[in-house]
Amino acid sequence: MGFSLLVCSSLAGSVGCGSVPEADDPELIAPGEPSLVLGYYVEDDYQPLSVTAEARVLWGTQGGTWTMPSVRIRGIASPTLVSGTLELAPDMVSSEVLGSSERELHFVRSADGSLECRAVAVPVQHAAPRQFESITDLYGQMALLSITASDAQGRSATSSSLVTLVED
Repeated sequence: MGFSLLVCSSLAGSVGCGSVPEADDPELIAPGEPSLVLGYYVEDDYQPLSVTAEARVLWGTQGGTWTMPSVRIRGIASPTLVSGTLELAPDMVSSEVLGSSERELHFVRSADGSLECRAVAVPVQHAAPRQFESITDLYGQMALLSITASDAQGRSATSSSLVTLVED
């Protein structure tokens, strides 16, 4: 039983945002030039960051605080290497890196024809030596959220947005 649970949880973690592509679809890709759009789901309703400039921060089920933007891509194949950073931007001269992540993810087709990963995890915490302090002082602050997606063929795109950090 324990081994089965371990295998299932390991597979779930490696699949990412969707299921592994079917054998008859070796490269899942949405047509178009490489591009990337960031957004968030609010009560199951997708909102691109061009409409709402809020980065929702939540407490993760396995601990830690995270922002989980939705990433939509075109012209980049899945599986996709996705890297993200979040930097506090009080004056855009000096900034504190609040989190970074990098992971290969499997995307799925969305209703608009792009490929989507609904929740790309980027950690949100103070930089060392303050990494164990509360982040309540960050809510309402401006930060720069940057996400890059690239595939094995070298196609890539990056999107960066100034966002306000809000508690979810």
